[in-house]
Amino acid sequence: MKVELYNAVVKAGLTRRGVLKGAASLAGMEVVGDPEGVVPIFAAMQAVLDRAEGRAVAMARLERFAFYEAAKRAFAIVRTSDPGPYGCFILRKGVI
Repeated sequence: MKVELYNAVVKAGLTRRGVLKGAASLAGMEVVGDPEGVVPIFAAMQAVLDRAEGRAVAMARLERFAFYEAAKRAFAIVRTSDPGPYGCFILRKGVI
C-alpha cells in the first residue's frame, strides 16, 4: 500500500509542487471506539510524508468530532480515490 500511495502522490504532482514539502504536522482521525487502534493507511501516509520530507514528521490522532472541526478550518482539501476508512488527514504547512 505504501508504494501505491506514494506513486499516487507523485502522479498527482504533490511532491513536485512542494505540497508535502515543509510539513509541520500531520493529523489523522482516531479509530472510533478504539483510540489506540491502527489501520494500514496510517503507516502508509506516514511513510509517504516522511519520504517526501526527508525526515520523520509527527502524526497526531484526533477524536472524530475534533477532526471534523479541524477539517472545517482547512485551507484546501485534496480528495483521493482511497476507498478505505480513516484515509483523511490534515496536513499543516505553517502559519498563513
